[in-house]
Amino acid sequence: MSATKNLSTLFSRFTENDFHSKKDLRSHFPGTIGCAVLAIFLLMTAGLACAQTPMAYDFLGRSEDFGTINLTTGVFSQTGNSGLLLSGLGVGPGGLLYGGYYGGATLYQVNPANGSLTSIGTGTFDYVEFGSTTSGVYGFDGSLNLFSINTTTGADTLIGSMGLVVAGTTGASTGSDTLYFTNGSPAILYSINTTTAAPTEIGNTGVSDIGAMVFENGTLYAGSNGSPVSLYTLDTATGAATLVADAPSSADFWGLAPSVFPVVGLSPASLKLASTVVGQTSAASTLTLTNSGSFSISISTVSVSGDFSETDSCAGQTILPGGTCTVSVTFTPSVTGSIAGALTITDNALNTPQVLALSGTGLAELSVSPASENFGTVTVGTTSAPKTMTLTNNTSGTLDYTFLTSSNYSVVGSGKSPCNGGLAKKAKCTVSVTFTPSANGAADGSLAVSSASFPTELAALSGTGSGGGTAPLTFSPATFKVANTLVGASSSPVTVTVTNSSAATVNITNFVASADYSVIGSGSTPCSGALGAGDSCTVAVTFSPSIAGKLDGSVVFMDNASVNTQLYDLSATAVLPVTFAPASLTFASQALGKTSAAKSITLTNNQAATLDLTGIAASGQFSAAPGGKKPCGSTVSAHGTCTFEVTFTPAQAGTIPGAVTVTSNASSSPQNIKLSGTGQ
Repeated sequence: MSATKNLSTLFSRFTENDFHSKKDLRSHFPGTIGCAVLAIFLLMTAGLACAQTPMAYDFLGRSEDFGTINLTTGVFSQTGNSGLLLSGLGVGPGGLLYGGYYGGATLYQVNPANGSLTSIGTGTFDYVEFGSTTSGVYGFDGSLNLFSINTTTGADTLIGSMGLVVAGTTGASTGSDTLYFTNGSPAILYSINTTTAAPTEIGNTGVSDIGAMVFENGTLYAGSNGSPVSLYTLDTATGAATLVADAPSSADFWGLAPSVFPVVGLSPASLKLASTVVGQTSAASTLTLTNSGSFSISISTVSVSGDFSETDSCAGQTILPGGTCTVSVTFTPSVTGSIAGALTITDNALNTPQVLALSGTGLAELSVSPASENFGTVTVGTTSAPKTMTLTNNTSGTLDYTFLTSSNYSVVGSGKSPCNGGLAKKAKCTVSVTFTPSANGAADGSLAVSSASFPTELAALSGTGSGGGTAPLTFSPATFKVANTLVGASSSPVTVTVTNSSAATVNITNFVASADYSVIGSGSTPCSGALGAGDSCTVAVTFSPSIAGKLDGSVVFMDNASVNTQLYDLSATAVLPVTFAPASLTFASQALGKTSAAKSITLTNNQAATLDLTGIAASGQFSAAPGGKKPCGSTVSAHGTCTFEVTFTPAQAGTIPGAVTVTSNASSSPQNIKLSGTGQ
């Protein structure tokens, strides 16, 4: 655009009425070489190949006319008039076109069909120039400070000073990964670092006045002002200009923009799949992709992460404007609990890639609810009030089962649908559990529901006995400790010493462990039978988990003492073959097109064998790669760790879900780490 050497005094003389249709701005610029030129663009995906004749939207500064221009012939075709003078236009998230009011601080949304304007908001500086890249929208003030623009609110963020002085006509580019800028007469071409605002001189174009540039079909086009008004191509390595055509039907260039403008919409905005039994596949849920733009969309890939699968009519297809295609997603959970994933679609649309959050819940064949009960403090020898627990058959067939509780607890079928050992498909039944402590202190236990057709399901029980006599047996160690243990494997046995602290002999008649634990007499003095006053014996306790998570239990000792049932509390953690810390990542608000600081995730191989890693991939606007303190390679040693890092580069405003999917030779593969970030 054209400018005097002192833009601040220039703007003080302008009112909105000065900028009316067909106003000759040269009268406001005595002694300058050219006229103001608007930077405008409709952003394309970088590298998009297009078989159409190269076209661009064209905004004419002196007349405020809006239309298209043939980049081969220079022929301008008017489609509307903006009614205001804009310093530039750009495409923000979602493929919408925006412009900054020349000499003012207001941001407008521009209708690409006719150039009409809708006010968005006001920033902190007066626009003089406007440009964009494929990842952001930028404004320039009269001192050539560079700002990033929030196209949702109109707010701006100062990036820095370019260190240049306006020297006549300026122009900014649109449609490229790189922000190009021209200044002076003849115009010098620069590339601008959009992180620091630092310019890098490319070279002299040899063209007197360049007012707008557009990157179309891999070529940087430039529009000059003056007489004649002409189109050029610019060499982005040297700045050299090559004449394409004169544009006699066009007034001075205030803006150029690629006219290819595909935009994709997805409905619904997220998918929650039906809760499904582990190992089974849910019914399909369908989403619709709609081409809401004016040009055809070419869809490259459709993919999902984790325990989700998809079939679609989209990949490899061209979707016409207004057209649709569908994606059907199913869920096959590998573990119980909430599972996150993501659907990612890549195409030539402005807002590519499109990422849609997926979620589902893996169910056990038979589940117990609630997952735990606490009975509080109960007097030794008395029975608590009953607590009701519900068993649910999540399958489509009948299940046979048995249920029992550990010592100090009792369970019976109860209620309108009492549990009796058989449960029809999708049916529920109830049991009542009570707590009768036999000794002072905490008594951890469980309700175990077992069957030959599914893994044992446990619900944790806890309570505390008080007011009873002193138990004769004491245990060392007082707290059971064992390393995290793989589901389906067994820990090393822990030796527990049992001491008779009373003054009389105690006859130990039996001892048993609750589900997921086992106990045997061990050592040179294994526990069994009479144990004299002050004497000790030993048992070995082993943890053999059937499910992942923290599992509480106990060893119950039965004897002839007045307190004739004693508990040794147990607690241990079962893990999958591969675990991650943290288990999810949330990124703070991040400027559009800017990459966040990396966040590290530690992968732990809990197996006794080497882990083969075959993939670490993030969906959509997230990226994952080996990094951090101990970057992951192709293998992880037994019980070893490695690290990888995740970054976030938002392409649109709002909350953006995603996932990292890790594949390996472990039985738990593939595994997902849930991601979330916010673009602004």
